[in-house]
Amino acid sequence: MTTTHLCNTFFEEELSLVNPLPLGTLLKSSPISRQLQYLPLLYRKKGERVAVSEFPSLAYLRELEAQGFQTEGLDLLEHPHAPFSLELWGASKSALAWAELHGGKVRIPPWDIVREIHSKVYSFAAADSIPQSHLFLNFEEANEWAASFEGPKVLKKAFGVSGSGHLRIENSVPESARSYFAHGASVVGEPWVERLFDFSTQWEVQEAVHYLGATVLQTGAKGAYLGTLAGDEKKLFSDHARALYEHIELCRPLLHRIQKMGFFGNIGIDAFVYLWEGKRRLRAVCEINARKTMGWAALEIQKLHFPDRILRLRYEKTQEKGVLPADLDGKAFPKQLLLDFANY
Repeated sequence: MTTTHLCNTFFEEELSLVNPLPLGTLLKSSPISRQLQYLPLLYRKKGERVAVSEFPSLAYLRELEAQGFQTEGLDLLEHPHAPFSLELWGASKSALAWAELHGGKVRIPPWDIVREIHSKVYSFAAADSIPQSHLFLNFEEANEWAASFEGPKVLKKAFGVSGSGHLRIENSVPESARSYFAHGASVVGEPWVERLFDFSTQWEVQEAVHYLGATVLQTGAKGAYLGTLAGDEKKLFSDHARALYEHIELCRPLLHRIQKMGFFGNIGIDAFVYLWEGKRRLRAVCEINARKTMGWAALEIQKLHFPDRILRLRYEKTQEKGVLPADLDGKAFPKQLLLDFANY
């Protein structure tokens, strides 16, 4: 049976839906989802296929081939190469319905378990939090907390993605943040700290828990994502080997608990070293992503195509040529995925 990849980076959007939407609609729901559906072309193995909502331009495919990537085996959603085993970015009820309709096989964990594990509320309780952090049930609690001590702070939505659900505040919460608490949602509040080193580990939970590797996250002064480094862990973590070891030792029992809850599939866990009252501390579990991540993609691309180098993966606003389509149907994408290399 053929393995067919479907990159459903609309994962968080689907988690927030009350009523399901067709798969094709979700793939086109945002420029990011529409562009990132071609990401599997970079990490799929020989003979594996990729399902997409629309074909990219021939010029793009030729450019990708020139960089050493395979481009054959693209299937439109309407005509997948059946029978197939579907490999998802994350669990998706819409993709499950689509696969069943078109002769494909895919298993996803219970939806309520996926939602629980992926929530910022779950990761908040999974390990020691930053001092003075708090979980809020309503706007008034959050506003009182913000005024209780000086300094910048951050509020996090339960299902925010890539920082888009984060709000940096000072000593009060703006009225616009009331939407964070819609429908009784809980919100995490944390002091804004000086982060010294960001990293993530990638795991696969099946009958056993498998450690897949670690990546270093490059971030800006305000926490914005700048890039991911993948390669030799001894080089990448030379000055932070103990932090990685402590993180892994804490994650293993956590992932076994998650396994017992009924979850299976990919999980990425973010962590960082930060400064608090002049001392270095480890935030061992910052976020739990119950899906594949850019860190996972970086690991797979590095292992498959650049095993002897430190790969840097960046997804940013740029006019540079990258490894994803620059446009579809004449509509340009604001971001591009760039691959380069770091010296260690």
